[in-house]
Amino acid sequence: MTFAAFFRNALVFGGMLSAVAQPARKEEPWDVPFAKDTARLMAAARAAAKPDESTAVILLEEHVYHIDNRGRARTTFRKVFRVLDAEAVEDWASVEYGFAPWHQKKPELRARVITEDGAEHWLDRKTITDAPALELDSSVFSDRREIRAPLPAVAKGAVVEYEVTLADTAPFFDSGTAFRVIAAPDVPLRRFHFQLTSASPLPLQVATRQIPDNAVQR
Repeated sequence: MTFAAFFRNALVFGGMLSAVAQPARKEEPWDVPFAKDTARLMAAARAAAKPDESTAVILLEEHVYHIDNRGRARTTFRKVFRVLDAEAVEDWASVEYGFAPWHQKKPELRARVITEDGAEHWLDRKTITDAPALELDSSVFSDRREIRAPLPAVAKGAVVEYEVTLADTAPFFDSGTAFRVIAAPDVPLRRFHFQLTSASPLPLQVATRQIPDNAVQR
């Protein structure tokens, strides 16, 4: 799924989603960030994953944007997933997130892993590193950086939840900004949530592309 959001007299366009439509939105334990009832969350996660599915299932991917009256964005990204394959643990056992220091603060990260016995394992903030982002083109020079952290106790059957908060110190452009939000996972995605708000009087526009009408709930 891709949403494109613009403000300050910008144009609008969208993106893509391949999804299974759901007739009604059912409340799930992971709708509440870092819910305390881990037993209920684990039981729901087990029920959501089919045995024939691949390495993992993403239970929720959430993007929340707020634009202040100066055009600065505050973004919260949250993901909840369950690992289904022991051989894929390494692929799901870390988190990274990029930022641009010239107009953004260093992201704030929190995370936990719930193992099948119901125990919570919280991310140790001391393990979070901050390094220059890898540039694929050697002729491109940028100040972009990435925070990275290993997730504790990830194992087959574990449920992982992490949240990244990123705040602008200045808008990317004075005349307006475009956000493209993409959901194109390699594993099943159960729910995608996008929220966009702004301070008055900034005009906001949102568009979606290649998404079945009955798969979108507003």
